[in-house]
Amino acid sequence: MRSPKRQELTKRPSPASCMGELGFRCPRSMRWPPISGLNCDQLASNERHSMASISKDPHGFKRIVVKLPDGRRKPIRIGKRSMDDAMPIKLAVEDLARSKITGRPLNDETIRWLTGVRTAEPKLFKKLIELELVATCRTPTLDAFCAEYIGGRKDLKPLTKRNLEQARKRLVNYFGAERLLRDISPGDADLWRIWLAEEGLSEVTIRRECGRAKQFLRAAIKHRLLHENPFADLKSTVLGNPDRQYFVTVEEAAAVLKACPDRQWRLLFLLARFLGVRVPSEALAIRWGDVDWEKKVIRVPSPKTERYEGKAERFVPLFPELEPELSAAFAEAPEGSVYVISKYRNTEANLRTQFLRIIRNAGLEPWEKPFQNCRSTRQTELEDQGYPSHVVAKWIGNSVKVARESYLQEHAGHLSKALGAPSLIDVEQKAARKAARAGEKTACNAMQSEPVTCGIPAENAENPSDSQTAKSGEHPRRDSNSRPAD
Repeated sequence: MRSPKRQELTKRPSPASCMGELGFRCPRSMRWPPISGLNCDQLASNERHSMASISKDPHGFKRIVVKLPDGRRKPIRIGKRSMDDAMPIKLAVEDLARSKITGRPLNDETIRWLTGVRTAEPKLFKKLIELELVATCRTPTLDAFCAEYIGGRKDLKPLTKRNLEQARKRLVNYFGAERLLRDISPGDADLWRIWLAEEGLSEVTIRRECGRAKQFLRAAIKHRLLHENPFADLKSTVLGNPDRQYFVTVEEAAAVLKACPDRQWRLLFLLARFLGVRVPSEALAIRWGDVDWEKKVIRVPSPKTERYEGKAERFVPLFPELEPELSAAFAEAPEGSVYVISKYRNTEANLRTQFLRIIRNAGLEPWEKPFQNCRSTRQTELEDQGYPSHVVAKWIGNSVKVARESYLQEHAGHLSKALGAPSLIDVEQKAARKAARAGEKTACNAMQSEPVTCGIPAENAENPSDSQTAKSGEHPRRDSNSRPAD
């Protein structure tokens, strides 16, 4: 039979000590977050299957007795605490032991508790390590997790994987290869972003890197390795950078065409500048079968956006700037040729470097983002020609919102057009004078439309003398105004 003292320690807690889903009233909830989802009735019904219990030592000291996977019971001394403070520890230790036996994931509250206790109670955390209770919740290193994540994403394009690898290297260069995921705090993330700026990266590149860091840590949360993303508050929305935009004029395009070493490079440039395709992904994906010569339409496959519904391809007009060169290339293509661009298909080759060399050979200063600015120029050009924005966005392969933020440019042609336009004030004055003249002409036409008999108005036809008097400008003589006789 249990002693009264033992019964007092294991008796069911009263409902008054509950706080909804928190389970027990805990005045130190920030330091010892309780386990949610367990109310008093659940705790009482599971008491007989409990993996841990609270034992009271003299002078108010407590210890948690936990049942290990091998059946042994081991004490964890937690010092002098009240029952309210000891109960969250007991629930967390119990969840650790159950997870060790069954292999199920830990509760989010237990993970948060471990994060706090690791720094607030290092001795307690060390004891959990000695009992091998924290082995199941130990998070991997940042480097190992990022590498495993990239390797497991079989659905990613090679260029996307390369960008993720670059982001992983920048994370490891700052935090170190052995840094644990759970040891990265939001403050550390802020310092990492500052470090990226000190390394000379642009704001757009920094935002992209922050977005990829968020992507890594979101995956860790889904695997129940973390409960929060330390990079969540970093700005990652990529905005357009007007300082890096450049409008490639028609004259400059003609010079670049002359400097291209062969027809394949001329096609590459024309596809980017006058069709607005992405280079190299879309340019290398176009086949001769995608060209409809009769309808003058080109089907452009889009590997970058094919994972989105309705974005795997788009149909673009065969613009007159491209058609002659494309027709000549088709006539020269060997029998059985599949792709329009057949020579420069090595995805590892850096087309950008060679393109910059061609621009220099044309006597021009290379501009930033050479292929991207060709796309941007074409979208701006088509908008200037009066095509609807949503139609142009569909041809280029983006959205109206993205176009306004990152593609559409202000160039010298806009300023020249504005300076050469007539004054709106002069236009309005001319319109007013024209309207006044039109009104006068209408009135004259109305007067001329009155009936006339032999050059005399109809009302005066019976009395020609009156008409003659009126025509001469004198008043007709009447009996009423005759001169008096002498």
